[in-house]
Amino acid sequence: MLIILYFHVNWSLAFVVVVAESKWGYAPLTRSSYLVKGMRSVSLLMLLTFGVFIGCTVWVNSDALHGMFDLTYELLPMILGSSMLMWFLLWSTAANTVLYMYCKAFHGELALEIADGFAHNYINVPSDDQKVSHVVAIDAA
Repeated sequence: MLIILYFHVNWSLAFVVVVAESKWGYAPLTRSSYLVKGMRSVSLLMLLTFGVFIGCTVWVNSDALHGMFDLTYELLPMILGSSMLMWFLLWSTAANTVLYMYCKAFHGELALEIADGFAHNYINVPSDDQKVSHVVAIDAA
């Protein structure tokens, strides 16, 4: 169990690396292991937090606990349980994406991308509202 936990902590950003950096095979695993270095405690905490919420949601909505309900009343708990599970999985994906960006900033890679690569992808649109003093960036693609 500890070996599986170790690999999951090290490879937790592999899904984000596949999407964000278009890497395939073993490259996302090694990249994730490099990015998580120094942030393993955060990755472990996220794994445990979302694992507990997702595990409890699945356990509460399992078929063993619905044996006491009538067949007509099982549809609503299934819909609510599936919706809660979907939200927890969505939050987990968003949290892994934020952790990916934070790890890139921690390793000094994000500042280089902002300085070099993002300037040609965005156009600046001034705001019409006088209370807003910043400029909104919209993707030019």
